[in-house]
Amino acid sequence: MPNRLVSSFPNVVSKQNITQQDDQYHADTRILGIEGVGEIAQTTDPQRLPVGQAVISIMGEMGRNFDGSYAEYALLPNQQIYPVTTDLPWTQLAVFPETCYTAYTSLKNLRPAPGDRYLIRGGTSGVGIAMLNLIRAKDPQAYVAGTSRSLAKAARMKDAGYSTVIKDQNGHLQTAEKFDKVLELIGPVTVKETFTHVNEGGIVCVTGLLGNQWTLEHFDPITDIAPGAYLTGGYSGGGHGRKRLTNSSPTCRGIR
Repeated sequence: MPNRLVSSFPNVVSKQNITQQDDQYHADTRILGIEGVGEIAQTTDPQRLPVGQAVISIMGEMGRNFDGSYAEYALLPNQQIYPVTTDLPWTQLAVFPETCYTAYTSLKNLRPAPGDRYLIRGGTSGVGIAMLNLIRAKDPQAYVAGTSRSLAKAARMKDAGYSTVIKDQNGHLQTAEKFDKVLELIGPVTVKETFTHVNEGGIVCVTGLLGNQWTLEHFDPITDIAPGAYLTGGYSGGGHGRKRLTNSSPTCRGIR
């Protein structure tokens, strides 16, 4: 398949790129960057991707099997480039690609339904805020709790749209509440404890690895998954078949 040359603009530093640099994630590439935004510099498809067209690119083994978006110019496969129409500055558009698509994939896997009570564990992260905004767009009245290790962030989290804020103290949520749908962004290190806060029939989607543990250890699915509940994962690496995107305002910034 022909490739396009994309002039790369500001990029975000992802958790996966940090772990690649720490040799925790194997990659056969000289230049990192699993997502990016930019303009078409050279093209073999002037109708869909004319020179100067604003684009984003996400995953597809970019920055792993071939050089990634941290290059000044990124040479990307046909199916890897998605044109966008936006009035956002590059520094804001750069927030969107991987963050928002990861949240979107995770929300689909949680199978949202009217009346669901949501928990976002890792609620101040970029993906957490993106998920919150997607839930609010779908159901403005939904109950959405977010977690943080510091309640000093509670006011800003509520301003962002959370219904309530729960302290995550040493891997234990300081609440007796239970939820129907949980986005687990801390990862395997807390997923067992997360299931103690899940209603029967509920779903936990493990998407993040903010706890710096990649795999489940000493996990018994018979006893550790809540009765009648389900465990799934969120992965945005496929990426084929995405539609043309139109963005008008930033929705994915984390809270610090």
